[in-house]
Amino acid sequence: MNKEIAEHPVIFGRWTRSLVASGTPVPAVDEKLDWEGEVAAVIAKPLFRARQDAVASAIFGYATFNDISARTYQRHTQQWTLGKNAVASGPIGSILTYDEVGNLKQGLDLRTSVNGEVVQQASTADMIHSLEKVVAYISEVFELRPGDVIATGTPAGVGAGHVPPWFLKPGDIVEVEVEKLGKIRNTIMAC
Repeated sequence: MNKEIAEHPVIFGRWTRSLVASGTPVPAVDEKLDWEGEVAAVIAKPLFRARQDAVASAIFGYATFNDISARTYQRHTQQWTLGKNAVASGPIGSILTYDEVGNLKQGLDLRTSVNGEVVQQASTADMIHSLEKVVAYISEVFELRPGDVIATGTPAGVGAGHVPPWFLKPGDIVEVEVEKLGKIRNTIMAC
């Protein structure tokens, strides 16, 4: 399937109350609960109207992230906020500094598995929009502050893209592992 690449990255807010640690159970709030293995970037200093070439110096570090999405609610409207902020739907790993990891362009391997089956495997070198482009774009209209977390986007292989679609259910174990950043593991639980 050939999809046209969007000129601008898709941006949505994720509330900090949705973020949880590896090992925290994730409630199955939707019959179409889906995984999205990603890298999260943490901002180190204020950024407003930043140039792409200035972004790297403003990154504190990175963490493994799973942008678990309630697809039913995400697709109710064109605004994705509700579907991207279900309770405990943002598992995030430990933060490693930029100095420890380097630039994402170098290509870190990312792998997501559900119940031990690999469902996503990609490299950060293949991101559609670079972290620098995403952060600079956000900063055109929004001042980023120290501690802000930016999810960088997910590769192919999400459940909604499977034929037939494959969604998470209670008892499923989702693991996201990113080279250098480590692994997060969360179990889906009944509500």
